[in-house]
Amino acid sequence: MTHPVYRYSSLARPVEPKYASNLAVMILAPLGGIAVAVYLYMTSIMGMTEAVFVAIEAMFIAFLAWALGRELDPDVNHSAFVGMALALLAVGFGFNASILNIAAVLFAVRIVNRTVGDPLKLFDLIMMSLFAIGLALMGAPWWTCFLIAAALTIDTVFDRTQGNNLYAAVIVFIAGLYAMAATGAPHPGNVLLIERGWLVAAAVAGGLFLLMIFTTPPPATCCDLRADEPLSRRRVQTGMALALAGGVASLFGGPAMLFATLPVWAVMAGVIEGRAMPKRKI
Repeated sequence: MTHPVYRYSSLARPVEPKYASNLAVMILAPLGGIAVAVYLYMTSIMGMTEAVFVAIEAMFIAFLAWALGRELDPDVNHSAFVGMALALLAVGFGFNASILNIAAVLFAVRIVNRTVGDPLKLFDLIMMSLFAIGLALMGAPWWTCFLIAAALTIDTVFDRTQGNNLYAAVIVFIAGLYAMAATGAPHPGNVLLIERGWLVAAAVAGGLFLLMIFTTPPPATCCDLRADEPLSRRRVQTGMALALAGGVASLFGGPAMLFATLPVWAVMAGVIEGRAMPKRKI
């Protein structure tokens, strides 16, 4: 698949409606956002104006959850839709899910996966640096920046020709230090503030997802630019590990940060379900 945007970016992945799954998410994400808003309004949880804003937020979270699911489990298409549905449920149940958190995880995973096929371009490095600075200034947790910095560094480890990644990684890391100073450093005591049921659920989901990482088969899915070049198993596994690291890091921010990162956990749960029932269609 070729697109003019690939001349400038190796991270942007346009959603082409000619593909059935892409068309489905273009329809389902807005409908899901509207459904969440209608539910919250009809149950008198919030007023009309607030519900409209939640609908927009839910739509973006649904789309990002689907996109992250496609990165984490590229060979099982319905995993992404399960993760999207679970992410919408999290918003519908009133958890203050964060667009920034899942967006940071998505970009980190995509950097490592190299799903488009080409190395990062200068535009990508500039945008990731600016995005990390924006994360820090908007109060995103420290680990979002550190995750992107780790992804940039890991990509250089996989491909030693990408030394420019390290310049961006330094900028992103500094942004993470600022975020840590602004929002507070991680503290193990914050984990104890989370209810036991949530901790058990996170432990089970995290353990099963770790099993998915180790048992990931060589991907059959090819990169966007070259139909004869399958994605790298090592890169996909590393991307999965980064997503899990982000989920675990959220625990050290206490209940609020865990709930803000529930869409990421939802996508990991979708991957687990997709691997358990790979032949089921959605």
